[in-house]
Amino acid sequence: MAGLSESLFFFEIPAGKLIKEISGHDLLVPSVTFSPDGQYLATCDFKTVKIRRVKGLELIQQIEILNSYMHKVIFSPDGQTIIITSDHQIKIVNLENIENAETLKLKPKGIYGIAVSPFGNLLAMGAADKKIRIWELFL
Repeated sequence: MAGLSESLFFFEIPAGKLIKEISGHDLLVPSVTFSPDGQYLATCDFKTVKIRRVKGLELIQQIEILNSYMHKVIFSPDGQTIIITSDHQIKIVNLENIENAETLKLKPKGIYGIAVSPFGNLLAMGAADKKIRIWELFL
């Protein structure tokens, strides 16, 4: 779950005891997700996606997105690609070649939901204009 803080908080469950806090995001963290294999954690703020190893929580990659406010980040089923939504666009970033990110430009401003099919071949997006769009992916 994401929240209105620039920090990530890790709790012991079920006791609810805070075991670690990691700062470093701007203002809030609207999205957090685990990679399909559970080894990585991706978080985003307004301009940055940060990827950490779950074991030890060290930062291993940071991706700057300078032209838009980010809403959500998800991993592809193979864990090699992340998909980032923002106002009027979706970025598809291969983690081994982040400079060659693909961008899907969109007219609707609000992107409220995004999902990748289990085989990684389809991308679905729900937007403020009450439409669901589906694209075929070639990851």
